[in-house]
Amino acid sequence: ELSLLTDGATRALAGRGRVALLTGDAGVGKSRLGHELMDALAGNAFQVLEGTCQSYGTRSPYLPFMEVLETLLDTAADRRDREEALANRARELDPALEQMVPLLLHLHGIPPVRYPATQLEGLSLRSALQDAVVATITIAARKTPVVLRLEDWHWADTASDEVLQKIIDVAASYPIFVLVSSRPTLSPKWLSHSSVSSIKLDPLTEEDTNAFVCGLWRVESIPSQFIDLLH
Repeated sequence: ELSLLTDGATRALAGRGRVALLTGDAGVGKSRLGHELMDALAGNAFQVLEGTCQSYGTRSPYLPFMEVLETLLDTAADRRDREEALANRARELDPALEQMVPLLLHLHGIPPVRYPATQLEGLSLRSALQDAVVATITIAARKTPVVLRLEDWHWADTASDEVLQKIIDVAASYPIFVLVSSRPTLSPKWLSHSSVSSIKLDPLTEEDTNAFVCGLWRVESIPSQFIDLLH
């Protein structure tokens, strides 16, 4: 599984983006595999963006992507003029993002003073907000290849899933690798997209358990009854 992810991520970071859905039961090792992937990619130049869904997240639109934007736009810093700080950071990423500033301010709940408030409403506003998130991430990837880690996607809200669908639609044009982790219950519409691959992590077998414990304790063998108990 690590070899598959490393190969896919290396190719994606070289310019043709890919998405991997990693599924498995709670505690099976999804986050650990993601951690090992970061180590395996250490020879490449890239930035890691992370967003984690929460069990209450379905009531908080864009929750995982707000975490991503916080990293890209440095919105967590305690500044008096949050509006200008966000606008400056957006311009630093790319001058083209300036037109997205009213939408980014709206997403962060920052009242506009120098910038006009967005006049969009309903579905038009929803689509424009999602486009602003996608544009910020893909523009950042143009400057430095991106590994986007999205954890616990089985708790993702609908709006975030729509953003992910839009990223998947354009991923092949950018140096971006998206690693989505989820419990096995997830069966998203975007799974059939040509840019998406799926890996299922199964629990360890008794043979795996034996190899793991022998390696951990640096011994040649362990009584089978003990391995059975551990397994």
